[in-house]
Amino acid sequence: MLGLRLKHQIWKFLFRPPRELGTYFRHADDAALLLKKLELDHVLESFPKDLSGGQQQRVSVAQALIMKPNILLLDEPFGALDEALREDAQRLLLTLREENVTVLIITHEINEAIFVGCRILGLSQYWNWAEQGFDSCPGATIIFDKVAPHFNPDDERDYTQFVPLKRAIKRFVYSEDELQRHDEYVTYWDRKRVDAQGASQ
Repeated sequence: MLGLRLKHQIWKFLFRPPRELGTYFRHADDAALLLKKLELDHVLESFPKDLSGGQQQRVSVAQALIMKPNILLLDEPFGALDEALREDAQRLLLTLREENVTVLIITHEINEAIFVGCRILGLSQYWNWAEQGFDSCPGATIIFDKVAPHFNPDDERDYTQFVPLKRAIKRFVYSEDELQRHDEYVTYWDRKRVDAQGASQ
């Protein structure tokens, strides 16, 4: 609730008319509902030090979500979760996408990227930096940018859709056997243009 309390200056509620208490309790209800979605309602009265690492990570996600952001930035948000909770959290992200929240997620889990993403960008140090005039590798750059298959929150994972994309990511992002042209697999906007032209015809 802290973000909401600071945003609406609810910390002053003791010095304001009783009607401010209504806002305070609405925020408490919002927090409780969000914790329930993340299967944390049983620790509602707990202190952070009493939670497991996975629970603390889900609380961090809840702290961001309760502010109803337009853009959500997540860096390996589900790394400490077991497989079942991780999938539930991923489905929550798919729900947010339906609510027009833009989510930028950094993950090393390829299946996760394919499942929750609509666009996948792969950064790698294995690219043709010498052809670009560099004496040594200046660091990772985007060498993969493709449209991902679309999944809804209630969809089963169709791993047949994962296979070709996963193979491409492993080959062109993680392999050091060959240096990739940094623009060869950057096709997201080309695909969007083709889709837009098809829709207009």
